[in-house]
Amino acid sequence: EDLPGGGLGGFSEFFRAFFGDLGDLGGLGRTARGRPTGEAWDRAPRSEGVAGAPPGQIGTITLTLEEVLHGARRRVQLPDGRRVEVQVPPGVRAGQTIRLPGAAGGQDVYLTVEVAPHQVFERTGDDLVVEVPVPFVDAALGGQVEVPTLEGRMMVTVPPGTQSGQRLRLRGQGLPRAQGGRGDLYARVKVVVPTTLSARERTLLEELRRLQREPSRKG
Repeated sequence: EDLPGGGLGGFSEFFRAFFGDLGDLGGLGRTARGRPTGEAWDRAPRSEGVAGAPPGQIGTITLTLEEVLHGARRRVQLPDGRRVEVQVPPGVRAGQTIRLPGAAGGQDVYLTVEVAPHQVFERTGDDLVVEVPVPFVDAALGGQVEVPTLEGRMMVTVPPGTQSGQRLRLRGQGLPRAQGGRGDLYARVKVVVPTTLSARERTLLEELRRLQREPSRKG
């Protein structure tokens, strides 16, 4: 999937509309030694569906979820050692392609976007999912729990009777959408049962178990 504008050639026009003509970026920065860090390069075949597309260089650019949220300005080392500055718009997805026309000795450079796995969040399209531990008492009686987001932490209400696996929706706390706005963040509940109990806690839980096992009384 390419960023808006159709094929690779269309994207170059889209990219220039946002960030200016990148054809001169090959002259930015000094020549560096060694292979690019975090980018792998191969000779790109002719692009299918793009009439007259010349061969070029193809590589990857790896972004964090935070960079997907805010957009990123990155310096990418080309196969010949030169570095160019690339500005990536918010909301890109893995597999989308950035074209830098003529950046490698007159040949086009294609950067395929990859998004690094996050230690806390899972991405589903423009939405995010995060697992949130909830004490079993709060799950049963209701309460509030602190939920991490990409921009901080929020307090969220847990309804009474919440079960493990249930999801709490935080609207607009996901990633940017192509059509505007943002996706949602879903807090996936993991009910936590204590492994140790005080004598008083054990007494109360045993009383609760006794009450739950009693047959219903009419009256």
